[in-house]
Amino acid sequence: MPSRNKEEKTIKLFFFRSLMDPTYRASREFRQQWDEVIFKIDFDDWDDMQRKYNREGSNYELLLSWFRVGIFFEGVGVLLKRNLIDIAMIDDLLGTSIKMTWEKMGPIEIKTRARWDAPRTFDDFEYLYKTLMKYEEEHPKLAI
Repeated sequence: MPSRNKEEKTIKLFFFRSLMDPTYRASREFRQQWDEVIFKIDFDDWDDMQRKYNREGSNYELLLSWFRVGIFFEGVGVLLKRNLIDIAMIDDLLGTSIKMTWEKMGPIEIKTRARWDAPRTFDDFEYLYKTLMKYEEEHPKLAI
């Protein structure tokens, strides 16, 4: 019978490989969607975001990119919260992307929670971001 420690390592390896799978973060499609979220989606505030990016408008594909990218990072947050991947690995692989993405999406998603009475909207993405910020404060990277 395999040891619990070996089973945990196997599970963590599975999730690590899933994160690095070309169909996820490394794919051309995901990279394009992330670029759209960071560089193409432009808004002044929550109301402006709702006007410009909705199901009826011409910017629907950009809204879908917003959700796909957010859901990816939400999933990473779930893995972190359940201790299936550690924050040091996340920092090494996704740290800058997480920061840039939450800092763009976070204010809108926090407002969405209040406006739509949906308190769990991207809450694991926010947990991921806050945990990463705390980790980076406690473990500053050396300049090379």
